[in-house]
Amino acid sequence: MNLQPVLDTHDCIENWNVDLDDEDYVLRVISRQLKHHQIIELINKHGYECHELK
Repeated sequence: MNLQPVLDTHDCIENWNVDLDDEDYVLRVISRQLKHHQIIELINKHGYECHELK
């Protein structure tokens, strides 16, 4: 599944991008309403592996 439509149309996500030059493909999400665990759950629910970088 392509995540772009999910992230583009989510009411609580203001902006997002993926760093394709980073070996970990870092996803950055700007949201004033969602907590990091909610974003992780959203991504994992759609079949992708996502976790917070330490």
